[in-house]
Amino acid sequence: MRLVINKLIMQGFKNHKNKVEYDFSDFTKATGENGQGKTTIGEGICWALFGANLWGNERADSVLVNPESKVTDVELVFTVDSDQHSVWRHRKGSKTDIYLDDKKVTNNDLAAFYKDKRVFYSIFNPAYFPALTPKDAKELLMEIIPDISTDAVMKELDTNSRDILANAGFRNADLFLQERRELIKEVDEELLKKQGFLEGTNTNLEIPEEVIFDDAKLMELRNRLEEIQEIKLPYDINALKEQKLKLTQKMLDIKNKNKPELRDISEIQQKINHLEMSKNMVPCESPRYIDVMSMEEKLQVLGQDYNRCNAKLKKLSENPSIECPSCGHEIDLNDAEKNRLKDEMQEIVDCGNELRRQIDQGKKKNEAIKNEYSLKIQQHVEDCEAKIKQLKVEIIEAETYNQQLLIQHEASSEDQITEIKVEIDNLMIEERIIENENVAEKINIEKGNIRVKISELELKKTNVNQANALRNARIAQIKENEAKLKEAKERIAQLKKDKEGITAEINSAINFNTKKLDIQTQMIDKYLDKVSLKLYELVKSTGELKGTFKLMYEGREFQVLSGAERIKAGLEISNLIINLLGLQFPIFIDNAESITHYSKPDTQIIESRVVEGQKLMVQAINKNEEDAA
Repeated sequence: MRLVINKLIMQGFKNHKNKVEYDFSDFTKATGENGQGKTTIGEGICWALFGANLWGNERADSVLVNPESKVTDVELVFTVDSDQHSVWRHRKGSKTDIYLDDKKVTNNDLAAFYKDKRVFYSIFNPAYFPALTPKDAKELLMEIIPDISTDAVMKELDTNSRDILANAGFRNADLFLQERRELIKEVDEELLKKQGFLEGTNTNLEIPEEVIFDDAKLMELRNRLEEIQEIKLPYDINALKEQKLKLTQKMLDIKNKNKPELRDISEIQQKINHLEMSKNMVPCESPRYIDVMSMEEKLQVLGQDYNRCNAKLKKLSENPSIECPSCGHEIDLNDAEKNRLKDEMQEIVDCGNELRRQIDQGKKKNEAIKNEYSLKIQQHVEDCEAKIKQLKVEIIEAETYNQQLLIQHEASSEDQITEIKVEIDNLMIEERIIENENVAEKINIEKGNIRVKISELELKKTNVNQANALRNARIAQIKENEAKLKEAKERIAQLKKDKEGITAEINSAINFNTKKLDIQTQMIDKYLDKVSLKLYELVKSTGELKGTFKLMYEGREFQVLSGAERIKAGLEISNLIINLLGLQFPIFIDNAESITHYSKPDTQIIESRVVEGQKLMVQAINKNEEDAA
């Protein structure tokens, strides 16, 4: 697409109170003394198309309209490829009307001719793109530069890297590198565990000797004990003991018979315990406070932004304005940048005031939420303590009642219990008489001795069984360790092989990113000469592409360039965008006298040059005159 300016007609625009008309060719020169209206030509073209000044500011009408004129008219006649059009912007008072080919339209209707306002300004005004913030400049370039497909990069890769990535299902380099590094980390962690297992596992465990236990002596003692236990004594002492046990049980039955039903205080105590625990627990969810801290941090950032803009504005204000030798008016070369900074500072102030209002409101709400939450907790504790106090009174009453019932019950059964105690005492006397006769003493002694020997042998047998069980467990452990060691060695070998494969994939992805960066650099550099642009840089530690933005001219950063070097750098950017998008928009070079020569892009050029003492002259130069110039 090629857009060519053919004619510009202005009236009541900036210093052109009366109607002026200028014709343009592929190469047009506007020459004259300062203040004659050379820059106004570029402003007029931008105002006709966008309603904005040379820097794209759509709120600059108060500066662009002639203060002595009631009406401002700017008409632009231009050709898009082979079709001619005219756009006329008419402003009277605060109302502006736009006409395209004599038909009333809106700004949006004109977008078909310039595609994207930022793109048009980046070509038309060589100083526009370098003045963008790095973030905005990079964002615009990323929209302009054609995307390099994965297939295009793969074709340029070496065969080995290409095959490795193709087999790995490669699609996105950064995502691929991230996933593969996570895999490498997992492999390394597993390798470390397996190698630690190899070092910590002992297969040279000592196997204890097997121990044999002979059951013959133990069986002999058990048989003898059974024989002794079948011997009947002349006095049945066991019958006396059994009778004494029955009497004791009868005495207990009397005590428990008709036992009064006592009040159960355990349930009341459980309620008290539950309330004690509940008292220390929060009865409701913690309140959700308004995040005032985040808003204060945002306010601090806004303050920093305001100070930064204010510092820039002060620095610009230090540069003295120059006096126009023709009209005597003071000309501030930084006026546009100052206005932009003031607008930005005002936006920051408005945003800061709104944030302060929200912070004050948030603090008040947080204080109210805190007070309400504290009252809920206090009420909960008081309710629990009141209930606990009531339950403790109930326990005291129940214990008093139970004690009185027990005293009454014991008094009613006292006579029967006394009779049974007398019978038990008589049986105990008979039992002592039998034991004093020592009838069964020898038998009991032999029984005791045999039981001791049996216990000793059973203990020895248990120890032997435990020792043999330990021996069998040790043998099983050795076999299990040998199997696990074999499995670990095989797994380590596989992990090392996997790691080699993943490392090769990572190196191939790094090669991909490097090649993609090379292709993108070549794509940009073929349209640039002394300017260099860097949108990405390769992170050496990871191989990933990290977003960046650097604009250099002959190896120097843009901020330190002279005015002439900035114009030349801007022209190279204009040429880059023209070639990348195939949009041959006009280029307006203001202050062209500061550069002695430059490479002309293949598009319409409009130069503005200062010539001392000369009135404004606009010359549409033909091809031969252009070559001579």
